[in-house]
Amino acid sequence: MTRSWRRWAGGRRHGMARGVAVCGPGEPGGDARQLGDLPGQCRRLQGRAGGHGLALTGVREDLAGLDQAIDGWGGEPDVVGWPGNEAGLFAGTVIIGSVRGALWALWPNGHPVVRLAGGRHLDVVALAHDRVASGRPGLAVVHAGAAGSRAP
Repeated sequence: MTRSWRRWAGGRRHGMARGVAVCGPGEPGGDARQLGDLPGQCRRLQGRAGGHGLALTGVREDLAGLDQAIDGWGGEPDVVGWPGNEAGLFAGTVIIGSVRGALWALWPNGHPVVRLAGGRHLDVVALAHDRVASGRPGLAVVHAGAAGSRAP
């Protein structure tokens, strides 16, 4: 029973996906190519940011503005859970678009991560949840770490 549970849950290393998972036909964890531009769309995030005067265009400079916007959303009652998911996917899309060799990868449990050129995985969704909850690390700092080294 335990073995089949671990296999279903994505294996020992990653467990169940939290926040975001990509599911589809094929092997457990699916194929990262099916992500395409989906993570970068983040319509709810873009709408919320636009309402605060920030246009998210997908460039690295957007991340500093998004950091500031997230600070201002702390007291708003309808901002629970989703900002970390969408901010992480948006940050990942920005990193992939601007950091050489970065691309989407899926852990066996279907959780999307950014794989950097050096092979390290960057769990941008978890980092964005930390950013929303505690203020650290900033999304712009996450990008700088990904761009400045192969293993931030």
